[in-house]
Amino acid sequence: MKTRSLATGIGLSLVCTLVWIPSAANASLLLGSSVFGEKYDWSSPGVATTILGNQFDPVYGFVLPGYGNSTGPTTTIVDPGIEFDVSASPTNFATLDFTDSTLTLTKVIPSLSVIGGNEFVFTDTAFSGLTVTKTQDSFDNGGVTAQLVGDTLTLTLAPTCILGPGCSWTSLTETAQFSFSGSSTPQSVPEPATLSLLGAGLLGMFMRRRRNKAA
Repeated sequence: MKTRSLATGIGLSLVCTLVWIPSAANASLLLGSSVFGEKYDWSSPGVATTILGNQFDPVYGFVLPGYGNSTGPTTTIVDPGIEFDVSASPTNFATLDFTDSTLTLTKVIPSLSVIGGNEFVFTDTAFSGLTVTKTQDSFDNGGVTAQLVGDTLTLTLAPTCILGPGCSWTSLTETAQFSFSGSSTPQSVPEPATLSLLGAGLLGMFMRRRRNKAA
């Protein structure tokens, strides 16, 4: 009876060992990761300037309370919650909102005749291994481009001109959205072959012990 119970137990253990393989498919891509953000204006078309410094850093006075970067340009990605804000005035601001798999840039301007180029740079180890795809873009004059290389994502709002005739928004509020896909920082997942060998080894030990007793 004890031998039969032991055999049953090992058999069940082997089945569980072969079947229970944690899946990484449901693992988070970005939630909970730490992201460092930078925002710069263009001093002239195609030339980013750091005269004002990183405007995502509240020390420069462009960040409103209540946003993720209110205490500094490094913040944790949460949902709900907006990670980055930069505000020149209540009618001239931009927010960047990450979720687990998306990023939404919203820019509000005070006048349809004002155009300005921006560069947003985000660094996060969770970006490694991911790809980024633009899914929505209502920005005028070329829209927003995204480039993801390693752990660094760069968004560029590059109008064809900065000010003057022909350079104007069609709306006071513009948005662009991007989606992330792929596999983020790999998580430790047991290999099926390793689990199978372990189960087979346990079963082999039992069978050998049983034969020795029978002899």
